[in-house]
Amino acid sequence: MKKRGLIVLGVVIATSIIVISVITLSLDKRQTGGGSSQPSKENSVTTDTENIDSNLNNDSLTITNIDKYEHVLEKNEIETISKVIKETAAHNTKQSTGNAIIREGTYSQKIDNADLSIYHTYFIVDLPDIKQSYEVNNYFSPLPSDTTGLHDYTTLVTCPPKELLIYPDFECKDRFSVEGQE
Repeated sequence: MKKRGLIVLGVVIATSIIVISVITLSLDKRQTGGGSSQPSKENSVTTDTENIDSNLNNDSLTITNIDKYEHVLEKNEIETISKVIKETAAHNTKQSTGNAIIREGTYSQKIDNADLSIYHTYFIVDLPDIKQSYEVNNYFSPLPSDTTGLHDYTTLVTCPPKELLIYPDFECKDRFSVEGQE
């Protein structure tokens, strides 16, 4: 129970940090008139984003063994998880990601809040074509988001600790490290 509480607290803290960063960035843009013709960090971030968007459109990512595991995830939730994995991988490579495989022995799904039917799903996903791995945390409920309060950051794909890597270290970047640089 303490571990779940810590995970939820971590998600809340991370969400707060990201919201503050976005507000600060918006205020900075307003104060500077939204940019200039001079090259800037903001312009390079836009270029990086364009490269990532281009990579994301190349192909889709399928978690090939998701049906091997019992889960309550709906099809659109699995598609969202796949999309976030692909977005995270796009920060680390320009190559096509290929398919993803849930690493044996890492999958778990538990009810996090029985009253709101909120499920927490965790697993490590390996992408053999690009030799990368990521941790996936997903919070899902079949109930409407207005009821559960699940709106943003329900799927987090993060860099695994070094001891969980099965491929060579690739200096992983995830949403937290990328948004922290903006």
